[in-house]
Amino acid sequence: FSFNFLEDGSIPTSHPGQWQSILRVLGEVRALESALLSETCQPTGEIGKSGLHALASWQDGVATLMVDNAESRTAKATLRLPAGASVDVLFEDRTLRVGPDGAVGEDFAPLERHVYRLAMPGSPLSLDPSSWIEVAGGNVSVRGGVDAD
Repeated sequence: FSFNFLEDGSIPTSHPGQWQSILRVLGEVRALESALLSETCQPTGEIGKSGLHALASWQDGVATLMVDNAESRTAKATLRLPAGASVDVLFEDRTLRVGPDGAVGEDFAPLERHVYRLAMPGSPLSLDPSSWIEVAGGNVSVRGGVDAD
């Protein structure tokens, strides 16, 4: 991928869709700036052989969990978060309501990512994504830094 600006610094009008995609991604990165630059930001490599990767951070009573599917096949995950929590799924205009057992099922299309943000007034037990995510039988369980058992 490459994108060439015109000599005057303007954007070529021949690729408006590409430019809109670039602006969308830059807007998302800007919205995640504090989470990405937080001292608590903890990324992980591939989780088992699931194709899922995660990054977790906690700042000022807010936890952010980013999970992406880097594969060309679908993946399923179970998020285990504080019971009764309300979780905003950023950039998707939806909210998850966590049930009394703390479990929320999510599907990941090929190359899809979800970004979750929830209030956690107390510091989570762990922000290491490997403690948030377990892989068993091809399914992935994401543990929200709390004791979900």
